Parts: sequence; C-alpha cells; structure tokens
Amino acid sequence: MTGEPPAYHRMYEPMHNLATGKRMLDGRRILVVEDEAMIALDLREALRDCGATVVGPAGTPDEALAAIEDGTVDCALLDIKLGDEDVSAVAVALERLAVPIIFVTAYSDARLPRGFETRPLVRKPYEQRALFDLIASMVNCRTGVLTPS
Repeated sequence: MTGEPPAYHRMYEPMHNLATGKRMLDGRRILVVEDEAMIALDLREALRDCGATVVGPAGTPDEALAAIEDGTVDCALLDIKLGDEDVSAVAVALERLAVPIIFVTAYSDARLPRGFETRPLVRKPYEQRALFDLIASMVNCRTGVLTPS
C-alpha cells in the first residue's frame, strides 16, 4: 500500500497484532442484534475476519434473547430499533450477565434505553476499524487482558 494516505492504510491493515499473529478478536463471542440483513451479514463477515465467533445475527429481540440463553457472549452490538421494537429487554438481560453492550443506530435523534444512557453509542454509518477497536477494548477490559490491536 505504498503511497496511500495513512488513513487508508490504517483502515485496511490486518486487524491483528503483527508481533503475536493473533487477530484482534480471536476467541471472542460477539452478539450481533441488527434487523437490516445486509448490515448484519457484512458485520458478521468482518467480525469473523477479526477472529470473532458471531452469535446471531438476531433480527428481533426474541431471537436475541434466545441467542443469549444458548451460550456465552463476550460483547453485544445492539441496534436500538428493530422495526417497531426496541432492544430494552435484550439490554437488561445482557446487563444481568455483565456483558458489555455497544448500541448502534442510524437515527440522529435516537436515545439509549432507560438505564443505559452511559453506554457507548455508535452512529451508522461507522468505520468498522473504529467499532472493532471499541469492541476489543471493552472485552479486554472485562477480562483484564490488554492486547494492542
């Protein structure tokens, strides 16, 4: 990528630690709750490229709650609005399990569910690298592992 601007290079560089060879989300289980199929599938593939195991994607709160019951989740990406439904019940269930939550939305006036106002909110469209850096920092803080990306 010689001659490319640094922002371009950073965005497309491998999402792993060059010293250890580990991808930034190796072994992490990330729940994706997103009702837009194309966004969910793109996000699933990108997370897999970073080494994550994707739980879901879930397109409804009921699907998300079922996915939570089926296994361990290290971090969750929750679209605030799923059609006419919101993700409050999912957020509460994840909170009980002490799972880090990142809310995602395309709405400029979207508000986080009550009780979750201090949680990270990422607006669409987002740069995947920045989102994945946020996920990595949240799961690493949760486990006490500091891994440079």
